[in-house]
Amino acid sequence: MNIADTSTQDTPLPPPSRTKLYIIVGAVSILLIIVGVFAYPHLSRWNQSEKSIAANRLSFSTVRFGDLVSDISVDGRVVPGASPSVYAQQQGVLTLQVEVGQQVVEGQVLGTIVHPFLSSQLQREKTQLVFMNAQLNRTKNSLKQRELANKRNRELAVVDETAARREADRAQQSFDSGAISDLEYRKAMDNLESAKLRLEHAVELEKLDKESFGFEIEAAQLARDQQELVMSEFQEHVNQLTVRAPLAGSIGNILVERQTWVAPGRELLTVVDLSLLELEASVPQTYANEIKPGTDAEIRIGSSVFEGVASSISQEVVDNQVSVRIQFSGETPGGLRRNQRVTVRLLIATHENVNIVASGPFLQSGGYKTIYVVEDGLAKRKDIEIGAQSLNEVAIVSGVEVGDEVVISDIGVFDGKETVLLRR
Repeated sequence: MNIADTSTQDTPLPPPSRTKLYIIVGAVSILLIIVGVFAYPHLSRWNQSEKSIAANRLSFSTVRFGDLVSDISVDGRVVPGASPSVYAQQQGVLTLQVEVGQQVVEGQVLGTIVHPFLSSQLQREKTQLVFMNAQLNRTKNSLKQRELANKRNRELAVVDETAARREADRAQQSFDSGAISDLEYRKAMDNLESAKLRLEHAVELEKLDKESFGFEIEAAQLARDQQELVMSEFQEHVNQLTVRAPLAGSIGNILVERQTWVAPGRELLTVVDLSLLELEASVPQTYANEIKPGTDAEIRIGSSVFEGVASSISQEVVDNQVSVRIQFSGETPGGLRRNQRVTVRLLIATHENVNIVASGPFLQSGGYKTIYVVEDGLAKRKDIEIGAQSLNEVAIVSGVEVGDEVVISDIGVFDGKETVLLRR
């Protein structure tokens, strides 16, 4: 029995064409050449690199040439420009007459201190001063009386001397003409000498008494002046029993009970001057030597920016921070409240004509000595020298050129490799 096969259904095929094969091989060759041309740079960079990183994970900046303003930004709070404390200057029982937040004017009585001794002692010293003034006046009147007596004695001595001189002249004439005896002549001469002596004594006594009266009056005046000083001292102590406001403002904190015994030097309360407001900011200790009185500042309150200037820097370091006081350059803005928080930008210095890039984590991760410059898809490690810094930018003294594209994100991912491929 014969089984039919499919030989009658098969159709013989013609031999394959070599031309079509050549076309396919040529096309593949051309495609491989094109792919090689475009892939060569990538393969070359791949060969040069020690590591590859996706570029979209990094941040970049371009080096520019210009001026860099070195600055820092800190938080500040509004504080009164003057808020003096009021202290007790005498001991006694204090009675306060004001409340916290109450508005006061300069010199207003804030409270009184009752002292059991000062007031009565002041009255005694006043009485003693009145007594000494009376004693001084009595001494002056006594001087005038003695001056009048001495003047009278001197003038009488002058009259007696004049009369004796006339008698002596007549006696001389009479004696020369033989009208009187020698005894009468000598008696007239003795009377003249006696009158001269009395006149000299009266004049000398008047001078001595005048000098003596000057000493007595001076002593009385010194005693009176000393008593005035004693009374003034007690008066000052009594005045200190009244506690007054040192300036116009409002009562800040009351630090004692409203009626209590206080000792000298005890802090009683504070008076806040809200007409003159300043800012107080805490600055890291590392910037303390760069900030000086007169350093310019920009103060941001909400959406507004005001100019200011650093007025003082504390010499005390607390938690690695120093306190800086900042004043407004112009008028104090309205609507500020005590302890209100603001942002302060301190403009430390301006550095001209430097290479500048944006700040970023590369500074810390590179130890401030390393940067990666992007060249033809590769990030190449370079050593740099950092200069001045601001909030957003940093000056690079050496290691880069203007126009270089650099990596400013964390370069710790590069593991310190010299060349890293950036996949885009």
